[in-house]
Amino acid sequence: MSDSAGPRLGLAMGADCSGEGVYKGPLEALGARVTVFSCAHGPVPAQALKDLDGLVLSGGGDVHPSHYGQEHGGLSRGIDMQRDTFEMALVHGALGAGIPLLGICRGCQVLNVALGGTLYQDLRAEHTGRTLEHSYADHDPGRFHGLRLDPGSWLARAAGRCRITVNSHHHQGVREPGPGVRIVAWAIDGVGEAIELASSVGLAIGVQWHPERLTPDEQWPLRSFVRACARGRTETGPVRSEGA
Repeated sequence: MSDSAGPRLGLAMGADCSGEGVYKGPLEALGARVTVFSCAHGPVPAQALKDLDGLVLSGGGDVHPSHYGQEHGGLSRGIDMQRDTFEMALVHGALGAGIPLLGICRGCQVLNVALGGTLYQDLRAEHTGRTLEHSYADHDPGRFHGLRLDPGSWLARAAGRCRITVNSHHHQGVREPGPGVRIVAWAIDGVGEAIELASSVGLAIGVQWHPERLTPDEQWPLRSFVRACARGRTETGPVRSEGA
């Protein structure tokens, strides 16, 4: 970005901030000024949230099933209830303040659950139509698969096309989208891979893949989000979900 004072982004992380640089590096390379928010430090003050131009929810362990009305039957793993509560409060705070929001992998799931949606606790066990493997190791050569994007979605406009290839590192996924949430990307087996909120609430998107782990050319969701946040600093009201 040409603006030396890029948009101010909050980056929500777990208690140990594991993988901070993996997210922070690409965002800063795109011109963003990134502040890390860890659940270990307690709730984010309202003013600190209002000072942001955008919020990114990073990947990590699973959301506790109790948050979407299910029992924990052993399919979910890496649960951190403190982080769940922390990040869902951030979602509501950001949406209430009209702050653009991007959820990555776990972040996509947190966004959906915070707004009343549900998840597959494990795609292999619960998604009967699944034909793809979705939970690959970071460097497995087979970890990529194609997606179809809703042509009317923000993501399709940002990508400039409706067919893309993504990396796959997840064993959960959106089951029922929450009120006002719609699934806007699908793998060939029908697994939802991205969500967006109704444009009336501003820009809020979730992607199930990890663009921060891809090449700079393939990091277009991050690039488009940073640009949208930069534009929002000079606009009144929420950033709408027009294309990048």
